[in-house]
Amino acid sequence: MKSLKLCLMTLYHPIVVTEHIKRHRGEKKNWLPVIVLLVLTLAVRILSIYGTHYPLASVSVRKANLLLECGKLFVPVLTWVLASYMMTTILDGETLLSETLLFSAYALTPYIVFTPILTLASRIMDGSQIGLFATLEVGVLVWVVLLMILALKEMNGYSVGKTVLMIFLSLFTMVMIWAMVVLLFTFKSAGMPVLLILVIQGCIWINFSVPAVTGKYLFYLSYLIVSSIQMGANLSLIHISEPTRQAEIS
Repeated sequence: MKSLKLCLMTLYHPIVVTEHIKRHRGEKKNWLPVIVLLVLTLAVRILSIYGTHYPLASVSVRKANLLLECGKLFVPVLTWVLASYMMTTILDGETLLSETLLFSAYALTPYIVFTPILTLASRIMDGSQIGLFATLEVGVLVWVVLLMILALKEMNGYSVGKTVLMIFLSLFTMVMIWAMVVLLFTFKSAGMPVLLILVIQGCIWINFSVPAVTGKYLFYLSYLIVSSIQMGANLSLIHISEPTRQAEIS
């Protein structure tokens, strides 16, 4: 009953939910609500795929891949949990990994509640209203994202400026995690992707450490530009190496 109340409060008073989680920090967590919410999220996604009126559906029922849809749903959420926790651990964060995962599960409540409503509403809508329907779907997803960002701020006691910085760093870390996974599946040898990630991470460490050691300020936009170039060079190397890997396989 308490978990259901927290889910509903996430819709109306999310800050109260973050305060509740912080007050019970250190206590043994009940993982049943997390499992139930994730299962409900998957069930709602399947319902939306097979129940949305055909002219408004973003995924064709005949071409739907449930495994792919499950990955599209959960991989970003779980990667965000891991990446944001890693960054908060480095930059004076207070939240625990279990707390981040718990609130991220609660943050899925708008999706669980409103997606079935949109699915039913689609049955009385036609193709001319696809723009409105897509906007409502995106609105629900934006609501979920905003709840996760709010949790990042409130549960760690960050200012608005530091929260924005943490969002960029967490997103960058998510890209690095995905790149690592892609590299592991792209290269025949497991040592090469590890080496590439170490190189790019070493460059990022240099970007951070040199200004700190010399005591000079660094324009954040300049850092983003340099890091983007480094990340692009790393991903370009993947595409360059792919023909070699295909030749080895053949």
